[in-house]
Amino acid sequence: MNSLRFTLVGVFLAVLVFILNLAFDLDLFEILIGLLQRSESFELDELLLVLVVLLPFVVVDLIRYRLRLRKQKDRIQLHQAMMFAVHHTQNNFLNQMQYFRMIAEENSRFDPDVIALFDEVIRDAHEQIRALGEIETIDEDAIKTAVLPK
Repeated sequence: MNSLRFTLVGVFLAVLVFILNLAFDLDLFEILIGLLQRSESFELDELLLVLVVLLPFVVVDLIRYRLRLRKQKDRIQLHQAMMFAVHHTQNNFLNQMQYFRMIAEENSRFDPDVIALFDEVIRDAHEQIRALGEIETIDEDAIKTAVLPK
């Protein structure tokens, strides 16, 4: 129903004009022609013709612009929902990895350099996920750039 809102408004106005025309015995078309003939001295009819030609194109562009904005908004909402799921999964993984790190620190035979590398890998993964979550323009290049090593 929302997609037909302008059509419904147009139908309502057309019926209203028709009823008023019948009720008050108006001849709106003749009135319009009379206005156009009187405006001839001001050369407004040429301006009106330009507006009549231009208006449909402006309306189509506005409609297309609103559709593009709606699609972009839908993409952003989908991206944000996906990023929420990724953050949740990553946080669960990182919590589990912290447990393994604590076990490795308790074991004296575990190489400290490996623990440091482990911490760096976790930091890098966290930064890449954070960068993905902060993307403003959602396209393939932006996503690839966000996860490239720094």
